[in-house]
Amino acid sequence: MPVNMTPARKYRLSFYNSGSNYIRPDLIPEDFDFEYHERKLYELSIEIKKEEEIKGDLEKSKIAIFMVSTGLFCFSHIEAIDDIIKYYKFVPRPVKTMAWILRELLPLPGKIGIFTPDLLKQWLSDNKNRIEWNEQEGRYLLKDW
Repeated sequence: MPVNMTPARKYRLSFYNSGSNYIRPDLIPEDFDFEYHERKLYELSIEIKKEEEIKGDLEKSKIAIFMVSTGLFCFSHIEAIDDIIKYYKFVPRPVKTMAWILRELLPLPGKIGIFTPDLLKQWLSDNKNRIEWNEQEGRYLLKDW
């Protein structure tokens, strides 16, 4: 298959595959229009996030914002990580697995991740000027100084 299955694309497609982050590229049709579906997913994510933020602090809104934020994060919206961290504790266990996107798409040091939110926030703050989205690799990279 000529399409590059980057970590971001794998997660983007997982939203179409009932949330499973195990995507088998050999089962994707040759004529599958990745760009169309990714664009639609992005637009839908933005729309859902706006609607859920208007609703307020309802439990379902917290879960929806968490899920949509993981989607936006894999479209280069690094600021979505704030909602991923903020709402992680409110989502049910099966949904929490979506937070592994942080480990897949960010060049995090070994012990920093969703289970260490303060360290994660500090790392992000320390590296905010060095973190750069690379669409070809489908992940965030650290720029050299």
